[in-house]
Amino acid sequence: AAGGWGVRNVGQVTSGRTFEESMPAIRGLIDGLVDPVIRAERKMSMDRTFQMTKDSTIEIPDDLFTGGDDMFVGLGWTCRRKIDLDAAVIVGSSPDGGTALNVVNFSDRTFGRAVRHQGDNT
Repeated sequence: AAGGWGVRNVGQVTSGRTFEESMPAIRGLIDGLVDPVIRAERKMSMDRTFQMTKDSTIEIPDDLFTGGDDMFVGLGWTCRRKIDLDAAVIVGSSPDGGTALNVVNFSDRTFGRAVRHQGDNT
């Protein structure tokens, strides 16, 4: 029926035990099926902001830094009570994104000269 759900067998399984663990494989399959305009909705650019929720991810395109520009990520928000919100950057090495080199966060604040965590409330 028009406007209804459709099902397609893609012939692949994931090794994740939960939906979150399976998300990278699922996202790769979905990206091969959807219009590139839809995929672009979660790609970072210098002129966009994102309303993110817990476990949200975005893709930072390779061409974002062609001019050697710096990228700053800020967590701007207000809340009614004390909440400790932390951010992390996963630095990858392989073209398919399958290998993590390092995770930069509050307890491990740098990765060479490429990534620097400036701490809370800065």
